[in-house]
Amino acid sequence: MSDNFAFPHGELTKIVGTPTNATLQVLKSQLCDNAASVPSRRGGGAHGHLGIVMDAVEYMTVSNNIPWINPIHPGDLPVHSSGVTAVLREQINRQYDEDLAAFELYTKVSNALKRQILLAVEPTFLRAIAHHRLGFMQVSPLDMIHHLDEHYGRLTPGEIEANRLALSTPWNPDRPIEDLWASVDAIRRIAEDGKAPITEVSTISLLLDMFETSGLLSTTTEKFRLSEPSQWTLTQFKKEINRGNAERLRRLTTGPPGYHGALATTASMAAVAQVAKPCPTDRTITCDGIQLYYCWSHGLSGYANHTSQTCVNRKAGHIASATLGNQQGGVYIRIPGQKPPKPPTVRNVRRAMAAHSIQNESDDDI
Repeated sequence: MSDNFAFPHGELTKIVGTPTNATLQVLKSQLCDNAASVPSRRGGGAHGHLGIVMDAVEYMTVSNNIPWINPIHPGDLPVHSSGVTAVLREQINRQYDEDLAAFELYTKVSNALKRQILLAVEPTFLRAIAHHRLGFMQVSPLDMIHHLDEHYGRLTPGEIEANRLALSTPWNPDRPIEDLWASVDAIRRIAEDGKAPITEVSTISLLLDMFETSGLLSTTTEKFRLSEPSQWTLTQFKKEINRGNAERLRRLTTGPPGYHGALATTASMAAVAQVAKPCPTDRTITCDGIQLYYCWSHGLSGYANHTSQTCVNRKAGHIASATLGNQQGGVYIRIPGQKPPKPPTVRNVRRAMAAHSIQNESDDDI
């Protein structure tokens, strides 16, 4: 909390060292949250004091074209002439009181936000706009933001290209698809700030390449790529990918239940073992120049954070200590010189199911 305002961000994320575009994005986002949290009737009345920390043109895009105008001090108390009626005198006084209250609240919010910026950014990077005697008394929060953006927030051509290529970063399917969309939105915002916006068609093209390279949602992406590119929109693309991912998750979590299902699943795993392709046994586990990682439930993947120990979508009986060299009954990957596991027996399946049942008992069941 700052100056008795219940700001969503009592303290802004501190910027250590020289500000960058990325750190300034966080700073501005938190300032917007805080400014908008204090109600105001100005600028349409729906965005609090957001106009204190947002450019006039940008504010118009979120306020339905209603401008934000900073309140000014109404001056001395009104002096009424003898001919003013009591009703009119009351109206004038009430308007004066409202204008004065709005100005005082605006000043308090502005000063609170300014102090937050000074605590989050090292003084070295704001000293240029400080008065030699008055300090930051006549500097607004928006003045500070403009100064920081101008001197430290610009992206270099290399940073702009690296940001664009970040759209090709493989998505980890163990994470919610919403994480991918949040990352895409952040990348496009950074590109826009760098005066090099990424169009929706370019964004979709890079994401399609990413999905195809990783082998994920191939049916969905192939179908979408066959549609007319002139009709591509990011909204529709997200909708189709979300639908395809929901089906992928359904297939991962759907399987034959019970004893017969467990036996059939184990038997099918043994059958797959007979046609499994060999993979190297060295510590780095690379195939065709791609480093691979083993998971008991899902086998090999190219994701470093998807191993038996880190898997977040574990199947029944998952063994976190399983590795490629010691698969412990997980998804079988044939290794040259190593004998394949024996076909499952009914007795082994019963033992596995009993062990799994005991493992899943809660404290209330014991």
